[in-house]
Amino acid sequence: GSGVGGLIEIARVLSKKPHRATIMIVFFAAEEIGRKGSIAFVNDYVKAQNIDLRLYINVDAIGSQSYANGAVNDYQMRVFSAGPNATSPSRVYARYLNLVAFNFVPWMDIAVIDARDRDGRYGDHFSFYEAGYTAVRVMEMAENSANLDTEDTIDGVSPGYLQRSTQTLLALLTVLAD
Repeated sequence: GSGVGGLIEIARVLSKKPHRATIMIVFFAAEEIGRKGSIAFVNDYVKAQNIDLRLYINVDAIGSQSYANGAVNDYQMRVFSAGPNATSPSRVYARYLNLVAFNFVPWMDIAVIDARDRDGRYGDHFSFYEAGYTAVRVMEMAENSANLDTEDTIDGVSPGYLQRSTQTLLALLTVLAD
């Protein structure tokens, strides 16, 4: 829910002026049921239309700043990137996002995670990786694994953290597009 909310606001802001590159904001259903939405999008749209897709950013839960033990991390987000090494396109973009945040977003640190995703987890960015596209996953740093499928509801969202996460993503997308 928080990723969708953040992206709707980002789309509203980005729509106010033209950009050098095309930005597509897409929402997928069925991640938990074999990623059917993102697989169909990659095969039936991106590949079929020969879209020059440079980077896919999967925005997932971006609204919670609290770990299961109650500790708070309200200043970091994670970006997951696939190898196989430090020069893979995914890893290069992840480090670039970190650099942009460092220079333009003083309220948020981007932690580059040298993994495709969390252990035993996956997201729609896998559909893009598997099709040969560069993809990363951006999400909150604090994750409460006990509430994994329910923490991204209004009760589990910190409005201030969600605002800073959304502003961070807006800055990243603006730099990439312009």
